[in-house]
Amino acid sequence: MILKFKKYVFLRIFFHFIYILAIAGFPIVIRYMIDSTYSNGIYDILKFISFFIGLIFVGMLSQYISQKSSWKLKENLICI
Repeated sequence: MILKFKKYVFLRIFFHFIYILAIAGFPIVIRYMIDSTYSNGIYDILKFISFFIGLIFVGMLSQYISQKSSWKLKENLICI
């Protein structure tokens, strides 16, 4: 029983940490988008846009997994 709770708590903390890292990456990508000289042309623009969309996707997915594990933990605690 305790191992089941540990799994959900670990998943929640781990994916919340991933979410925080993804959110923290936004200012870095935006700074590089503003400060870049775009010497490679459209390749650089596509690279920054793909990084930005990738951070959005990783953040959304990790937040969803974190919330889902939180719901499962709450559901299991109520059943006790």
